[in-house]
Amino acid sequence: MPIMKNPSVDFVPSVITGNLAKEISSEINRPAGGRQVAALKKAMNNRVASGKRIK
Repeated sequence: MPIMKNPSVDFVPSVITGNLAKEISSEINRPAGGRQVAALKKAMNNRVASGKRIK
């Protein structure tokens, strides 16, 4: 995955590609409250991690 100027987009997992990755990146780059960004990061991490380990 290419390195982007905005470091907040780095958490997008490499398994997500194409238009979905672009949509996620554009949503993250929009002005939003810190809690919204934190919640999205947590949701994405949980979604990806759920396939790798059982919580």
